[in-house]
Amino acid sequence: FVDASVFVWANAQVQSDLEHCKVVFFDEIGKLELHGKGFAPSFRSALETEAVSVVAAVRTSFLDEVIHTFSLDKHPYSLVNVAKPIRNGS
Repeated sequence: FVDASVFVWANAQVQSDLEHCKVVFFDEIGKLELHGKGFAPSFRSALETEAVSVVAAVRTSFLDEVIHTFSLDKHPYSLVNVAKPIRNGS
């Protein structure tokens, strides 16, 4: 269950604070955002705000689609791969 009203409120908060921020962190950009829901509106606004650096967690399986959907190729961006360490049972 996803309460859409929470995202309406959260997006409004992020968008209203963008002019006062230097950095915005998005915990995860994923399936909801790829369908225009979740934090998609505020993520787009943050990307369009030149004075703001955007940091977002994106699962590797969604990375190409997120780059395409949000036109990240039009914005300077860096990728940092943070993978879980693989344990060999020890």
